[in-house]
Amino acid sequence: MKRKVVKNEIVTPPLISVITVSYNAVATIEQTILSVINQTYPNIEYIIIDGGSKDGTIDIIRKYADQIAYWVSEPDEGIYDAMNKGIKIATGEWINFMNCGDSFLDMKVLNKIFISSILNEYEGVDILYGNRVSVYSFGKYFHLVDSLENFSKSFPIFHQSTFVRRVLLENNLFDLKYNICADYNQLFSLYKQGYVFKYIPQYISICECENGVSTQLRNELKRVKENELIIKNKLSFKSYFYLFRIMLKTKVRVGLEKIYPQYFTPLKKEVRLLKNKRFAKL
Repeated sequence: MKRKVVKNEIVTPPLISVITVSYNAVATIEQTILSVINQTYPNIEYIIIDGGSKDGTIDIIRKYADQIAYWVSEPDEGIYDAMNKGIKIATGEWINFMNCGDSFLDMKVLNKIFISSILNEYEGVDILYGNRVSVYSFGKYFHLVDSLENFSKSFPIFHQSTFVRRVLLENNLFDLKYNICADYNQLFSLYKQGYVFKYIPQYISICECENGVSTQLRNELKRVKENELIIKNKLSFKSYFYLFRIMLKTKVRVGLEKIYPQYFTPLKKEVRLLKNKRFAKL
């Protein structure tokens, strides 16, 4: 293992646990696995929790088994139950979730964050987070994080580009009453409790935005309703009213997209997307 030397002091890079959860992901899991095992960073613990796939996913996992610290394939209660299993198995100082279809931006991302950084830069920090590249059927886009102050309105960061102290996650597992937004609930709760977030001004991951559970059209209303519940439980009536407006707009948009698909072409979707200043064409 490579070690960083600072003024005659040898510093071992922290162990990073990368967790991938999968279920019938034969079409996407290999690119995710390769993005992890090809990292130049020397101290990675790679964990795969599969939900009992029957489509060939297991064959791909076995192909790379000698480069995976731990993997299992067994029934679970959904994606967040699988992620909780991964947390309980992990031994790294930091945990990242890189689920099927998503990947690290390049092979040197972890090196840039945990070796090229200033010594002790992350001392006292609980959560590291950065930007991502978002991929849609109509193009690829640089996607900046939002201000943490907007946690009360929506999820301002990306779990693919986030690293959380393992000890913190062990004591704050995903709440299984949420089927789509348990990651938002978890990190928002940590933010409200005063844990320290540090922004890394880098693009860390690539996310297939139209394949994820929370981004599929049929789940959009569920996502908004779960967001509503999360915010209603934690903040003021003002925030609850904001989510009500978002839910109403989402219902209207989903309905219109079904009735008038000609108004939701890839080009028109891109135009609407780029109105958001957090996006830029790749």
